[in-house]
Amino acid sequence: TTTTTCNNGQCNKSKTSAEGFAKFSNEFGFRLLNEFVQRRSSSGSGSSSENVLFSPYSVAVALSLVYQGTQGTTAEQFKRVLNFEQIPQLNGGDYQSLAAALKRVQDELKQSDQNNRFDFGNLLVVDQQLPVKDQYRKTVEQYYDGEVASVDFRKQSKEVLERINQFVSNKTHGLIDRMLERAPSADTCMALLNAVYFKGEFLKPFDSSRTEPGVFYNHNGREYKNVQYLTGPGQYRYVELSQLNSDVVQLPYKGEDFAFYGVLPRDRNTDLRTIRQSLNSTYVDEFVGEFAAGQQATVYFPKLELTTSYQLPEYLKSLGLQEVFT
Repeated sequence: TTTTTCNNGQCNKSKTSAEGFAKFSNEFGFRLLNEFVQRRSSSGSGSSSENVLFSPYSVAVALSLVYQGTQGTTAEQFKRVLNFEQIPQLNGGDYQSLAAALKRVQDELKQSDQNNRFDFGNLLVVDQQLPVKDQYRKTVEQYYDGEVASVDFRKQSKEVLERINQFVSNKTHGLIDRMLERAPSADTCMALLNAVYFKGEFLKPFDSSRTEPGVFYNHNGREYKNVQYLTGPGQYRYVELSQLNSDVVQLPYKGEDFAFYGVLPRDRNTDLRTIRQSLNSTYVDEFVGEFAAGQQATVYFPKLELTTSYQLPEYLKSLGLQEVFT
């Protein structure tokens, strides 16, 4: 989405800067996705058949917040890893341009259709011995919908734990009730949290009375029986991805500010790595712009509940973000 208010040509500038942040978030998200799968497979801690679930927007916002307080070699690594310099709308990673672009994106998300709820926030918990510049605090509050809290990790471990868990619970509306079971260690310098919550209603809601059991086929040949499927006959927009032997269906939410896109291989034995490695922000932008008028079809959608956890520093280091973790 983009801003629509125009004043002496400012609408175009708002549009391009917001699109610039979206492009950065998408490109970084696909790179991080591949890093998740490749490292988990090669390390033996996981396999290519494991589910991967994360919010590129959440990670991108959190890292751009940290970037606002960096300089020198650390700042250059952020620019390179986050690809700021390749996105003209962000002026090569100019701090103010990035913050303003994010602010426009967040304002648009907040103004979305009343049937959808999008909530987010940032909390930076810093050891009280580390000075934080007032200008940085103002940037976090004004542009990142966030707060910088100075605490004593040694003497206030219980209070810090409760504050972090309460922040996450509030922003996710109780869906993540307790993020941490133990307080950060006493030698912690900083803890960065970003929480994102989305609840939306499909433009064409699934009828719960039409839920029916079915078989879910994994790409490795494993079958899951009696999986509950939501079914919905109707007019759906989709695109054929002949290059990937797959189809993409679009399920818009009410107001059509948001949409869910599902990629379905035509051959259930397709290795999903082939599809994943072909996806990038440019390719996605292309097929999103190709959706034709809806065609009659029935969509079968499995009920899902996914929980994942990652140690982000190891993946970010692999992408080239080294200095900030030393």
